[in-house]
Amino acid sequence: MPRPQYRIESSGTLKSSLLLPINFNHIYHDSSLAVVVAVAAKSRTAPEREEIRVV
Repeated sequence: MPRPQYRIESSGTLKSSLLLPINFNHIYHDSSLAVVVAVAAKSRTAPEREEIRVV
């Protein structure tokens, strides 16, 4: 049975002075980890209105 795969995506360009560049091609096999990374990115991202999704 294949493992579930999750990744983070956004319609905008995400920038943060406190975070490393986000690799949108990285595949997460744990939905909880993908959500934590997305929330961390959203909490310190400029522009603030950009949407970040876990798909």
